[in-house]
Amino acid sequence: MATEREVKLELACPEYERLLQHLESRVVEQQENQFFDTAGGLLLNNGWALRLRSSGEHHWVTLKGPSTIRDGIHERPEFEARITRTAAEQVKHHPSQMLTAITCPRSIRERLTDQTLVCVGGFSNERRHVDVDGVHLELDRTRFPGNVYRYELELELSEHANEEQATLERILKRLSIPMRFSEKSKYQWLLTYLGKAS
Repeated sequence: MATEREVKLELACPEYERLLQHLESRVVEQQENQFFDTAGGLLLNNGWALRLRSSGEHHWVTLKGPSTIRDGIHERPEFEARITRTAAEQVKHHPSQMLTAITCPRSIRERLTDQTLVCVGGFSNERRHVDVDGVHLELDRTRFPGNVYRYELELELSEHANEEQATLERILKRLSIPMRFSEKSKYQWLLTYLGKAS
């Protein structure tokens, strides 16, 4: 198990464009994301999210646990495994196989015993990787159902979190972009646009 610690900031489209103009992206990823749960929302109701992500020839199964947010920092447990293209195609038709690809908490595995997983929905994401002033930023342009776009900046934190956050603040101040912490995850926005948010 890993612990994901990151800062997520909401961006308006003009702010996203301004960042693109001033920061050179090193890598551009086209991601397809699909989320799975039981029909009754067992995972969602307990703060968990199960995702299949594909980017070119790379595919991952990820289970993320309940998130805590403090001072704009999102922290949550994460279980992830890379799978083959063949396996990715298989789990789309047999989602329960996703749980065999990752090591997940016994409590979750037991509660999903004899449960059927279904696809809740998905979204496309264009992720630009940017290295600037010693930090690695990810700029996301996400297309949700209904052809709705949202923009976000993510900074995954290391043991040097304070210095990385200070650097991010300086970069944004230089470009006159305010620090607006994301109130929802992309999955939560997906559920909102699908009319499934609680």
